[in-house]
Amino acid sequence: MSSIVIMDMLQLHNHHSHYMKDFEAIRVPLRMVKVKVLLAHINKTFDTLPFCRRWLDRPDGGSTYVNGPTGGQQTKYYGSLKHLCDAGIVQAYPPLCDVSGSYVAQYEHTLILRPTCKEVTETEQSTHIMLNTALQHLV
Repeated sequence: MSSIVIMDMLQLHNHHSHYMKDFEAIRVPLRMVKVKVLLAHINKTFDTLPFCRRWLDRPDGGSTYVNGPTGGQQTKYYGSLKHLCDAGIVQAYPPLCDVSGSYVAQYEHTLILRPTCKEVTETEQSTHIMLNTALQHLV
């Protein structure tokens, strides 16, 4: 296999920014322990809600409510996530793109409504910093 083809394959895999467990995925036997652990974390933390890799990197693993402030961080999970995607259990989605050269700002506040509480996945402080940064670029 030529190095160009390998680079194309790496770029294609890295182009996905968001993931979501397929609600209708058939049950597939998983042999590797790390893959089982990641799937259990996805089931517990996100279920069928979309998520991104940076949430898995956080100390709370994507949800302070579910995992506590430091109880869910995932490490060395790229291979396991790829395995889940290849098995059809998790779907990978590319980032949304806009017209080249245009200004784009995205602020996300994901609200998760649970039976006993409501959870905001982004902090107010990080949103305030992003908003100030975006306004500085426009001025």
